[in-house]
Amino acid sequence: GHFKNREAFLKLKYSWKDVRYTSKEKIVYATLLGSPDMGTSIDLVAFAANSLPEPVEINSVQLLGSEAPLEWTLSDEGLHILIPDTDTNEMAIVFKIETK
Repeated sequence: GHFKNREAFLKLKYSWKDVRYTSKEKIVYATLLGSPDMGTSIDLVAFAANSLPEPVEINSVQLLGSEAPLEWTLSDEGLHILIPDTDTNEMAIVFKIETK
């Protein structure tokens, strides 16, 4: 369908710094609207202590579509993930974050 501001919408430029979240039960999916370079450290500040109503613990973090192991840490500033040496989709990447 069409909407009134379609032309303005098409001019929007997203990057991996634009993150969208969805969840189901104890799984949170973080979608980055772009792909950071390998070796980039990303910070998901939605997991920062001051952003959450109560503390969260994380069991695992997985980059969907990749078998590469991830280096990640959770701190008061958020969830920090190091992008592995793997092929990623340039349009978007998705992390599956399993909480306790």
